[in-house]
Amino acid sequence: MSVPEEHASPARDAAAPAPSRPSAAVASASPAASAYPAEFARRELDGVRARRVALGLPFSACETTGRAGLSISGGGIRSATFALGVLQALARHGRLRHVDYLSTVSGGGYIGSFLGSLYLPAAARNGTESL
Repeated sequence: MSVPEEHASPARDAAAPAPSRPSAAVASASPAASAYPAEFARRELDGVRARRVALGLPFSACETTGRAGLSISGGGIRSATFALGVLQALARHGRLRHVDYLSTVSGGGYIGSFLGSLYLPAAARNGTESL
């Protein structure tokens, strides 16, 4: 579809400059320069190991990977409803307890908040204990 000549703008219709390429210094930066700090990684792994031990889940002392994350997307109440079904299926098959990380956005936050609330003491969930 073409723009009528009276609405054409030479500035708007001029070809855009080609995107610049990253400089050699940026392109050759070592992965270690942007890596997750070792101390944080160690503490995070210790936390995952402690959670797994408390749940009686296997996690070998030399394991550095194998952690599982669950990401719940947005989409309003339809997303939350779908995610609830996924969480119920994971729980029914004993897999939900293997999830180490949870990430949510928008509508997925409804069900993610609900799931997170299950980790509060019962008194706090019922409103009889202050956090």
